[in-house]
Amino acid sequence: ENNVYMKKNLSDLRIVLLISHYKENLSWLADISSTFPFIVASKTVRSRTLFVKRNKGNEVSSYLTYIIKYHNRYPKYTLFLHGHNEAWHQ
Repeated sequence: ENNVYMKKNLSDLRIVLLISHYKENLSWLADISSTFPFIVASKTVRSRTLFVKRNKGNEVSSYLTYIIKYHNRYPKYTLFLHGHNEAWHQ
């Protein structure tokens, strides 16, 4: 598993997937978790996630929490993703 939520410095990684999570089913993550390092920024789950204390601004609060926590220690690339695999707006 490539869950790197406890890693303090991500700068040695080429890419990290940041998944914003509220109540979505994350079973789709099993399909890619062995390929890409990832962090789940969750507003509801505290275990093995980057926990986001307040559910404000939808996914933006998850992304901002990540940006603040890893300031100056980012991987080369970060993909900011929603927690759902499918949506009405696809």
